[in-house]
Parts: sequence; structure tokens; C-alpha cells
Amino acid sequence: MNKKNKIVVAIGILLIGIVAATTISSSFGEIRGKAIVGPPTFYFDGNSLVGNNSLILDSYPPAEKYFNLSGNNTIVFESDGLNITHFYDAQINVSLRVKTPGLNTTSVNIEIMKFSNISSSKICYMDISPTENDYFSIVEGSCLSNGEIDLSSENRLRAIISVNSTDIYQFENGGYDQNSARIEVYGA
Repeated sequence: MNKKNKIVVAIGILLIGIVAATTISSSFGEIRGKAIVGPPTFYFDGNSLVGNNSLILDSYPPAEKYFNLSGNNTIVFESDGLNITHFYDAQINVSLRVKTPGLNTTSVNIEIMKFSNISSSKICYMDISPTENDYFSIVEGSCLSNGEIDLSSENRLRAIISVNSTDIYQFENGGYDQNSARIEVYGA
């Protein structure tokens, strides 16, 4: 084989290698997939966190817990530190499992706050009106934050639940399923 043929064969092998490498990299160099992304969800739990009940981020509570509330008392739930510095304008949806005392049903008041050991401020407030019943039913409400939520890394989310009634209201966290009592934070 003469020198000219050797060069043509070498160029041909080189071109075949380039085409093969391009085909392999375009076939194996891409990752494709689908993801369903939900909002941050805080589940009401009955375990104590620094004197308050805990809010668990993106995990169902480990067990069913029951809470009684009446008069000027409150139930406070608090998350661990959020470890973020700001949060977008938010629509906050709350889902509770409530059993009302009967005839004199009043609204359930829920205040959502950002909280640290140094300060706290209200993010939003809502009233949820449960129906009269002798069994636990799911009631839902929502509120909007007043713009972006500025946070420091030690801030925690706090939910304060109260009723304006001398009757006893019962709440349950719902245990570990999709009907668990929760707070979901959506972009507004």
C-alpha cells in the first residue's frame, strides 16, 4: 500500500471515530427524566420541641396525637430551624382535623409566624370555620404572606391555634397518611 492510500485510510478511520464518539456522547451524555415537585409541607406532630409541639418538614408524623383546646388557651407548633435566608411571596394552606363540641361552633384561629430566639413576626392569619360534628373532619383555610418572607438561618415556622369558645375542641394530627394535618407553602 502506498503512502497516499495509508493517509486516506487513516483519515477514514479518524472520521469514523469522530462520528462514533459524537453518536455515543449524544446518546449517553444526556440525562432525561421527570420530577414532580411539591410545596414544602409541614406536618403537625405532638412531640415536644422546646416546650411546643413540633412541625415536621416533608415527613408524616410517626403516630396519631390528639389535642384539646378551649377558652383563651392556644396550641403552639414549631418547626426546626429553616436554614434559609428568604422565601418567596407565599400562599399558605392549612389543613386541620377537627372535632367540634356541637351547638356553639365558632371559628378556629390560626396565626402563622416566623420565629427565632430573638424575634418573631406574623406571616399571615386565618379563620377556619368547622362544621358541627361528632367525628373528626378535615377543615381547610389559606392566607397570603405580605410579600417575600425575609428569614435568618435560625428562623423557625410557628403555627398558633386558638378558639374563642369555652367548649372543648379536639384536634388530631391524622397520623401518617395524606390526610394528616399540615401546612403547605406555595408560591403566590
